[in-house]
Amino acid sequence: MEPAFVLLAGLLSTAVSADAAFIYPTPECDDLVDCVERAEPGTALRLRAPVDQPLEVTKEMRFEPFLPGPPTHLSVTDIGHTEMTLRWRDNRIDETGYYVKFWDTAKTAPPREFRLGPSTEMKRVDSLLPARGYAFTVCAVLGETRDCYPYQDIRTATTAPEARFRVDDVWPSPDPPTAGECMRVKWRECNDGEKSAGHVTAVYVNSLGLTVHSARHGSLDRGECEERRSGGFYIPYASGGVEVTVLIDSTRCSGFGSCERTEQFKTEGVADKPQEGCDDTSANLPGFDF
Repeated sequence: MEPAFVLLAGLLSTAVSADAAFIYPTPECDDLVDCVERAEPGTALRLRAPVDQPLEVTKEMRFEPFLPGPPTHLSVTDIGHTEMTLRWRDNRIDETGYYVKFWDTAKTAPPREFRLGPSTEMKRVDSLLPARGYAFTVCAVLGETRDCYPYQDIRTATTAPEARFRVDDVWPSPDPPTAGECMRVKWRECNDGEKSAGHVTAVYVNSLGLTVHSARHGSLDRGECEERRSGGFYIPYASGGVEVTVLIDSTRCSGFGSCERTEQFKTEGVADKPQEGCDDTSANLPGFDF
């Protein structure tokens, strides 16, 4: 037998009401016939599931499919370069889950969505693009359906521009370097973009085949520069010169080639043996795969 709400659809209004007097089935309305008899004229009766019993309608009623109460107070917080946090208020306990739907406002890619469990009030959305606008909505659903109230809250937000690094300067210590001495490389890193969440810098002594620095550095504010220095290494006797490359994570450069800087330093003097007290470079440090 066809569901009752299908049989009556041609006789009754299907307008959605946010304040239904009865929801079938519930503990207060476990008998559909009794619910109809007790309902006032014009009352909305939401059907949570199809019913297979005939009904004689003696009063004007509005039968409508059941939809969970929508969430409210949707907000976007903790905005980063590639992620944001959505928060909302779960006003009812009648949903079986939520769909978080979002899309970039330029519509350069298809919309995406997440299915969440019931009574959820937060979702961290990641893998976004920097400096890109996004629109978000949260939909409470029942069962496997994606149907929800037609007017859901929609919030928009723009991810932060990414940090943009550059190597401002590179110099040896001591300056000038002397053959046989312990040498370190110093350099200045700058951020021309928004505040960074950290980055990786590697320093290579190309002429010696050494990696003397490979580490993750802390955040830099917009327009901030900071001096760094590498570990020590020996300049071989009569090496003739030292070539050094400083390389920052190349996906976050201020401009073409600005994340990488190579300098050639001419060594002076001669020495019969290396200076004592330098860091051990007998084994190369592991490089960083950019």
